[in-house]
Amino acid sequence: MEVLRWRGQGRRRAHAAAALARGAIREESRRDAWSAHPTLSPSGLAYAGRTNGRAATIGEIREIRDAFVRSAVLARAAGADGVEVHSAHGYLLDQFLWHVTNRRDDEYGGPRLRDRARLLTEIVRGIRDACGRDFIVSVRVSQWKEADFGARIAASPQELGEFLDVIATAADVVHASTRRFWQPEWEGSELGLAGWATKLGRLPVITVGSVGLRAAIMERAAEEGSGAGPGGGVGFAGVGTDASVAVEEARVIEPSLRELARRFDAGDFELVAVGRSLIADPEWVRKIERGDFAGVRVYRRADLGVAQHAGGSIALPTMP
Repeated sequence: MEVLRWRGQGRRRAHAAAALARGAIREESRRDAWSAHPTLSPSGLAYAGRTNGRAATIGEIREIRDAFVRSAVLARAAGADGVEVHSAHGYLLDQFLWHVTNRRDDEYGGPRLRDRARLLTEIVRGIRDACGRDFIVSVRVSQWKEADFGARIAASPQELGEFLDVIATAADVVHASTRRFWQPEWEGSELGLAGWATKLGRLPVITVGSVGLRAAIMERAAEEGSGAGPGGGVGFAGVGTDASVAVEEARVIEPSLRELARRFDAGDFELVAVGRSLIADPEWVRKIERGDFAGVRVYRRADLGVAQHAGGSIALPTMP
């Protein structure tokens, strides 16, 4: 994770944090190294109408809670400054948050999001007690799931605010994960999930979601039929594979980067998480800081270093 800056406090030293996650939905019928272990979830559901595995017992839930806390202690012993508890994208903790996959009627379920957040809050408080106040604890949340892009854990700003109040009792940061950082979360406001988390919550907020990625903007343009990404005015005709492609691709993503900067300056979020864009351009943060949006090198799949077959030989792409 790379950070633009922490608002109002100038430059700070970099922090190393480990991500703690218990995986996404695993098919019970899948034959692999984990086949001897039960597939556990809040209620034995993969998503609406699809059973998978079985509901975890109270004892198993507490074992999972304690395993997260032990992992944080190990991360601190290894030199990490903090951890991020991954409760998004349909992973196990997110399955407890989503009413579709959490149908429990005990203390780890309930009709309200803040009720279903009990396991997550127990984990965060356990990490805080075990690792101390100087250990950073971030919580990553999302509305969407890998199994359902239109899913919502919070149906309204009020429900989101109640959830954030619970998280704020022990966490330091909220990481609001979206597929498109610029998309409004609810009608009547341009605020995305990160913007609402900032407005309603008490913690610094990280935004993430297709930051600087060309493909996502092209998808959005196709969906809207506008031929323009956030900020408008830039079409996609002429983006090809000739020598001018790098310049043309930079023009394509420039509106979204300007929109990112605008929302940052407006106070929608304190931090920006960047992944693949940094692989493509290690100078990404410095270029954004000085407003050189057109100079950013755009991420391509080949930047991951995946071997490509060319004329009978394997050639690894190199960075320019």
